[in-house]
Amino acid sequence: TIPAGRTLNVSDNVELRVRGVLQIDGTLRGIPGNNAAGFLGSVYGGPGFADSQNPYQQSQAKGKVVRGRNAVMPALNIVNAGGDLQGIPDDLRGSGGADGGRSFYWNRAQSATIAAGSGGIGGSGGAGLAVIARGIAFGVSGTLQTTGGHGGPGSGFGPRPIPGGSGGGGAPGGVVLLVDGTGNPMPVLTNNKLIACYGHSPDTPGSAGLGDRCLGTSAARLLFVPKSRTPYDDYEDPALDPGVQQAMDAAAAAQADAT
Repeated sequence: TIPAGRTLNVSDNVELRVRGVLQIDGTLRGIPGNNAAGFLGSVYGGPGFADSQNPYQQSQAKGKVVRGRNAVMPALNIVNAGGDLQGIPDDLRGSGGADGGRSFYWNRAQSATIAAGSGGIGGSGGAGLAVIARGIAFGVSGTLQTTGGHGGPGSGFGPRPIPGGSGGGGAPGGVVLLVDGTGNPMPVLTNNKLIACYGHSPDTPGSAGLGDRCLGTSAARLLFVPKSRTPYDDYEDPALDPGVQQAMDAAAAAQADAT
């Protein structure tokens, strides 16, 4: 149980296996940390400024684009092979690291293009989360959050400062929720319970990139664990250490003699 008013932070990719019902009354939060292409979402930084037709300067003024593998959480084919669940993606993190474009101006006196601003740092993609439990339930104030990190603002410098573009917000991490047992509690997912948004990209002092767009439940898949296609191995109690077993037998014999 995550109590009300408490936050459990996780990072990168985390798989929680709960032998019972996971009750979320507080917040389960994935901390943003991915600065590259991820499983979920494509991100881009805001453009800088360039009054030169120089192809290099034009390209540098564009915000960086980082393309993820999926726009939303795709359908998953989960296979239960004797208790070994297959088909859960190894990496569910959102895309991040879309820096803003740089700024330049043309100096006629020098007949040269002058750098005048740097782009903001792109926000990190949100953490990925998979939960396998014998039931999942949200309390009144319970939320699951995988929102990406915020992009930084651009900045200007030199005798004629022109702010570069803002970094794009990081994409949210993906979520996989698997309930073991069709008779166990299956949560009702809403956009109020699953908060999965792109981070903020400032619109001042530079131009904004992608930010503040929410995927909500489109960032998740909620499924029952399927029946196993192969039999489970018979469970065997691990053998006790011979010395421990001998001591237990001696104690049992002593108790029998006493009675």
